[in-house]
Amino acid sequence: MLIHDNDRDHDNDIDVENDRDHDKDVCVDNEESLHVFLSSAFGPEVDFTYISTRHPTITTPIFQNYTVSESPREIESPKKVVFHPKLYLYAVYFCHFVVTETKTFKLQLDGDITGDKVDALVVCHMDISGWSSDHSAFREFGIKHGDALCHVFPQGNHVWINQPSAVDVSAE
Repeated sequence: MLIHDNDRDHDNDIDVENDRDHDKDVCVDNEESLHVFLSSAFGPEVDFTYISTRHPTITTPIFQNYTVSESPREIESPKKVVFHPKLYLYAVYFCHFVVTETKTFKLQLDGDITGDKVDALVVCHMDISGWSSDHSAFREFGIKHGDALCHVFPQGNHVWINQPSAVDVSAE
């Protein structure tokens, strides 16, 4: 099992509890590694599940604008782990345990051309004052330190959260 964290490789020794001031980033290459990381992030006795963007009505994906059709629904969870598949020769996933303030939402979108529905997952970083001033987001979006930054997750990316029985999904 390989888990890569910055410049170190580990075997089952992920410790997110001792560094609660920084997001914890790893790449995992199998389900066992993912489960070890998730158990370390949530705790060994905590049940967790994932949420993701879904395209329930898309038949042929096309590039189009989308309109927000419903108020966002906040997905509350005391802990979150973000999961992004990476392009590589075999399955590799970039995961990060989020300790900085974020909010997660589900957002209903309607395609402007086809009317296709998308149940989008949106993650908002509520305070990016700790980000490097060289971060591409500052150049690409014209935002400043301290602003909030939200992004829509594409299908196949997940946010792992505490099991829904312990999580409140509320309308805003």
